[in-house]
This record gives sequence, C-alpha cells and structure tokens, in this order.
Amino acid sequence: MIEIRPDEAIVVKVLFWNIRQQPLFAVLGDLIREHSIDIVAIAECGLEPEAARLEIQSACDFQMHLPSSGSSRVVVISRLGGEQFREVDLDMTSTMTIRSAHFGGQEFLWAFVHLSSKLYRGEADQAASAREVSHRLREIEFRRGHRR
Repeated sequence: MIEIRPDEAIVVKVLFWNIRQQPLFAVLGDLIREHSIDIVAIAECGLEPEAARLEIQSACDFQMHLPSSGSSRVVVISRLGGEQFREVDLDMTSTMTIRSAHFGGQEFLWAFVHLSSKLYRGEADQAASAREVSHRLREIEFRRGHRR
C-alpha cells in the first residue's frame, strides 16, 4: 500500500512485459515480490484477465486487483486497490489502454501500448501507430485538464 505524505514524491513501480503467451506467472510473481512492483501490464497474456490475476496472486502472495477488463491485448493487474487506487478506463482499443488512477487527490494517466512486431510491420507502421497513441493521449489529457 502506498502511503502518501505531502512532502514526498509518489513512487509507483510498473512492469510491462510481453510474455508471448508463455506461462511465466511464477517469474512475474518473483519480480513483483523482489522489486515491490505495484502495477503489472501484460501483453499477449494468453489467459483471460481474471485467470491471469489469480495466477499472479498465487505466485507472488500479494492480494492483486483487476481494476478493469476489456478487449485490449494488454492486461493490467495492480497490487493497489480500494479508494487509494481508483482506476477508470478512458480509452481502450485492441492494442492499448489509457487509464486514470487517483493518488492523494491527484489524477495520474497511464497509457499501456502493445505495438505490432517489427517482424510483421515496418518502422513507418510503428511510427504511425505511435503518433496515433500520442494524439489520443493528448486529447484525453486536454479533456481531463492535464498539462505537460
């Protein structure tokens, strides 16, 4: 659980991993424990979100939360839950999810993106996808009153 004090920075540890449908949940559990990971985003998970949450929870011995699910290829699972970490999907496509989380009265935006492999797409395709993600994120930032 994150304790928020007005005089301290908020630190949230995030792990994003494309596990390519491999059964790496024990390894994920070890990483979560060893590095005190707060949020895990898994691309190409191979399991339904709730099943992935249960596998990771069993492997790391922490209570894990599935803030939301949907059609994104990126499954997001959190060690944080309750009022301290309220999460809302702002945008979700098959390749990305943009979410809002609240810590200590401040809103933070999280964007998790799974771009197509360079084996199947060229650099120009990936650049176009990155521009689209950036544009969508800036639109949401503007709507939510965030400034860079």
